[in-house]
Amino acid sequence: MKHANLSVLVTRFLGFVFVGAVAAQMAAAAPAGNRSQERPVVRAVKVDQGPRIDGFLNDDCWKLADPAKGFLQREPQEGAPATEKTEVRIVYDGANLYFGIRCYDSEPEKIVATQLARDGDLDGDDHLSLVLDTYHDRRNAFYFSVNPLGARLDGYLTDESERFDMNWNGVWDC
Repeated sequence: MKHANLSVLVTRFLGFVFVGAVAAQMAAAAPAGNRSQERPVVRAVKVDQGPRIDGFLNDDCWKLADPAKGFLQREPQEGAPATEKTEVRIVYDGANLYFGIRCYDSEPEKIVATQLARDGDLDGDDHLSLVLDTYHDRRNAFYFSVNPLGARLDGYLTDESERFDMNWNGVWDC
């Protein structure tokens, strides 16, 4: 089975805010009535030196983080187990937050990637999106998306994703 590696760097602007939220016990923050609907927790691992952002997940720091896996579909069957395996690792250093994402694909020749423009429409391409609720309010979030060619789209979601501000441009790399 072939796979694509994606290493995403979210720089200082989000790093310090999000790292605290990741390291905290999300279950402890959830209201007592919602304990039966707890979401999985992924722990970010502090490292002395972050990885190279080169598309490969072979830096030693990635070995320190347990991979998040067992993802569910959003489309075409919301809530069904994912048809392809995906692993996500999260590490951080003194300045940055890093996501190492390995997306397996049993038919890599069918991957669609046409967009190269920054903040272009990635809906027609295969792409990966990260939505970071750094305020932990489940209403507002920073949005990052990238396709296999490295085209990037980012923005700020507000009002429970009713509004998407594409004018917000974060400092990040992939």
